[in-house]
Amino acid sequence: MKKNKMSLTTELDLTREGTAEMTRWCILIALHQSFGVGAARLNKILARAEKLGQESLDVAMTANERGMPSTDRSLALRRSWMPEGVDPDFRVPVLRAPRTRREQQLRMAGDVAASMVWTLYAKTCMELLGYGAGRLNRLKQETLANYRQVNEEGRADGLDVAMEHLRRCACDALQTDDIIVEDIPDEERAKQ
Repeated sequence: MKKNKMSLTTELDLTREGTAEMTRWCILIALHQSFGVGAARLNKILARAEKLGQESLDVAMTANERGMPSTDRSLALRRSWMPEGVDPDFRVPVLRAPRTRREQQLRMAGDVAASMVWTLYAKTCMELLGYGAGRLNRLKQETLANYRQVNEEGRADGLDVAMEHLRRCACDALQTDDIIVEDIPDEERAKQ
């Protein structure tokens, strides 16, 4: 008997959620390891990015002329925050190109989520750390390198090992032991 496949909607939601979270950790770790930003400032950055995310969500949830969510306005707002020379798009590094339509859709959903997180944190770094285009582009490269490292470790040593390494780096950056990376299989997470 064939294993029950998760619905595309559920899988897209899980992909967006997981990719956003991973991007956020990779950015924070890059800020700590490559730019020397300490825990106190990282916590301020987390709080400010969350506020900006809420602003973006409020814009998105405002009904447009057709009574639909204004996700295009929210996207335009986040894109307007980026200084010239900084790409608002964040293409998630992958180990292999998508092969099926479903994989392509998941890839696109991940890129949209990662781009949203990237623009929130880029704007926050501009405001709180005075970053301009040069440092933002360097931050993006360091973040992509962190993401690639997690992917490679996941392939070589297993996802649980890669996630534990990511968790330790995040704990080190934020000077805490409270960070939990849940290792619940997608099927289980979907049920919850």
